[in-house]
Parts: sequence; C-alpha cells; structure tokens
Amino acid sequence: MKILCLLSEIFAYGGIQKYNTTLLRALAESGYQVFVLSMNDKNKIRHPLPYVIKACADAPLFRKLKFVWYTFVYSIKFNPDVIICGHINFSPLCFLLRRIFRTDYIVITHGVEAWDLKSHFQIVGLLRAKLILTVSEYTACKIREQLPQIERKIVIIPNSIDGSRFYIKSKSADLVKKYNLANQKVILTVSRLLFSDRIKGYDKVIQVMPKVIKEFPNSKYILVGGGTDETRLRRLKDSLGLKDRVIFTGYLPEDKLIDYYNLCDVFIMPSKNEGFGIVFLEALACGKPVIAGNKDGSRDALLDGEVGILIDPDNTDEIAKTLIKVLKRDIPAKMLDGEYLRKRVIEEYGFDKFKASIKEVVKGVR
Repeated sequence: MKILCLLSEIFAYGGIQKYNTTLLRALAESGYQVFVLSMNDKNKIRHPLPYVIKACADAPLFRKLKFVWYTFVYSIKFNPDVIICGHINFSPLCFLLRRIFRTDYIVITHGVEAWDLKSHFQIVGLLRAKLILTVSEYTACKIREQLPQIERKIVIIPNSIDGSRFYIKSKSADLVKKYNLANQKVILTVSRLLFSDRIKGYDKVIQVMPKVIKEFPNSKYILVGGGTDETRLRRLKDSLGLKDRVIFTGYLPEDKLIDYYNLCDVFIMPSKNEGFGIVFLEALACGKPVIAGNKDGSRDALLDGEVGILIDPDNTDEIAKTLIKVLKRDIPAKMLDGEYLRKRVIEEYGFDKFKASIKEVVKGVR
C-alpha cells in the first residue's frame, strides 16, 4: 500500500514534529510504501528510516508554491492509495486532490488549530475527509461541537513516548556542577519560548517563585528552550529579584533533554492551549511528578489526573501551593513513585500501541 504524507515539518523540536516522526516510523515499520512532502524542512537533512522525503524550504519564499506543485506532481508519479494530511491547513488541498484523483485522505488535527474553525475551506476539507485523526479527547470534543455530523469519522491516537530515549537515570554530575544544583530543589519546564507560546504558563511559574523560595530557599527553576519571549522573561525574573534562581538554558537538542528531566524534582507546564503535551510524557517516562493545566489536552496526557496533578493555569496561588506541596512530598504516594509513573505512561502511550493504532486507521481507509 502506498501512502503520501503531507506534513508541515519533521526535523525540528515540537509536539507536531515529534508526532510526524513517530507516525512515519510507524508507517515504515508496518510495511507501507511511504512518500513524504514536507513544507518547512530542507532536503539536505538526512534520516535513517526507509521513506522518501521531498522538502520545500530550500527556497523559503516559494516553499508554499513548491509544496502545492510537488503535491500534484507526486500524486501522479507516486499514485498513492491514501493521503495523510498532517495539518488542517492542508485539508483544502487534499479535498482538491480527492476531486481530481479520487484519492481518500486522513486529516490529522493536533490542537488549537482545530478548536475554532473559521475557514470555510478547512471545514470542507474536514467534511470530505475519510477519517479525522486527533491527538486528544479534548480536541475531539472541540471538533464535535463545531461539526457534529463528522463525529463517526473522528479517531483519537495520542502522542507516543519512546521509553528507550526517556528513562530514569541518576542526575548528571556535570549539570549539577554547571548550574550549582547541589542540595537544590529543581523545578523544570521544557518549552519553546515564543510570543505565541506565552499561554504555556512558564511566566506564571516565574511569578510564583518568590513564594516557593520562601518555603524552599534552596530551589531553582530551569527553563529549557529558546525563543523570542526570553528577553521578556529575563526582565520578569530581574524585576522579582530572582537572580540565579531562574535558569535559562536556551535551545537544547533532544538527546540532551533526558539529563534535564532527571535533574528535576517536579516538572510543570500550566498551559491553556496544549493539544496534548508530549513533554509531560517525557517527564513521566523519567519518573518525575508532573503538574499541568486542567483546561486543555494536558488532561489526556496525565490520564485525567491519574499520573499527574491538574491545576487551574490562571490561578497563581494554586500554582504556588501545588509546587510547594509536591516539593514537600505532600501528595499521593503514586504521584511520587517514579517506577509507577514510567510504567503507566509507557502502557498507555508506548510506541507499539501507537503503531498498532495507526495500522488500524490506515486499514480502515482501504
């Protein structure tokens, strides 16, 4: 079976990119012949998996035009049995391809981009899709509310965690020395620090650090990630007199993240716009207690509170009190049991389960 995948991006850090990479691995290991068109990647990037990639960002000014052109060219040359539309923005193009080539397509929705549908073309793209794959029950509910007639088309396949890449290990002595973390309580967030991502709540964690430090003078907050919002956050840190109590690491490659997860005593990201939140799975796979917002897809990642603590992301008092309770270890024992957290997250979100689900979805389109 031949599958054409239209994806926004593969080789970058972020939930959508990780989902795309896991999806391609699942398709390749399931024996499908896969051809990938990526709008925002460059062709020079090499990869080990057995699928072909045609990327469009070598000429940034024309990448959208190239993407549309290549989509039509390879719909003819590759003649796919099914198209996987990796972003709702591509769904109108897939609808057009279906009209011309009679090729069924699956649309993947990740989160906020599908919560408030205003584009007539996107709505048509969803209505004419064979299936709509989404990463969380929260996003599925948002789509059902807007388009109840497509409820039977919706399939939930959440993000997956690779337990061989994220696991429990001892703290890195080099990082403890680098950031002066000996005998410190460490709070961690992993996120891109972009203007558009302010709603992830990392600024609220900085705001409550004075309260946390009052209870735990030996505590530090590490923010892993870089972006255009870092300048504002540094000013916020300085205005609160936090000095070396808030640490900005900048962007880190994925293979470095495991050591940072294993540094922390608690992982927190009180977001309001997560479609799911792959970072929660990564922290849990490393056996760390997790705090997340209760107003978005983070609920799915934490199994509705079974493996993590859900809080009101707009309530800074609740954020502070919850952080202090976790650092005092004044929470249910299972939330502090690293082996239990790791076991549950891999049971629910391991790659084998993801691959089996993807295979069933593809079989359902044939």
